[in-house]
Amino acid sequence: MLVSKCAVFQRVLSSKRYFLLLALFSCPLLFANALYAADFEFSSSGSSTQGQWQVFQFAVNAGDLVEAEVTWNDPAADVRIFLRDETTTQVAKDTDGDIPATVSTTAQSSGTWSIGVSIKSGATNYDVLVNTTSDAVEPPN
Repeated sequence: MLVSKCAVFQRVLSSKRYFLLLALFSCPLLFANALYAADFEFSSSGSSTQGQWQVFQFAVNAGDLVEAEVTWNDPAADVRIFLRDETTTQVAKDTDGDIPATVSTTAQSSGTWSIGVSIKSGATNYDVLVNTTSDAVEPPN
């Protein structure tokens, strides 16, 4: 039912602006991606025996606030993430196993940075979302 409602509201929204509010409350999934889109998005899967370590690269400018989040669909999997700068020096990590795994830092240098995902146990699909924000103030820890 929700899917058919969304399709109807998508057609209506293209021609009637006053339906925007009604559509937002009736079909929040229609707007979720627009509200939470990341600068860089990656999807993958792996296990402790296959695809255990995978690296995803993205561009960063010095001074950017770099925020990364990894979510996965099997809570029994032990997933850890590592944020590395352009020299592959680790600048942040999340190894506590909680979903989502998150890291953030202010970039001291520009270049191609990476997020490494390690699956220590289990097997799972996962999504990596990275945002880089210029002239941002780093959130408190």
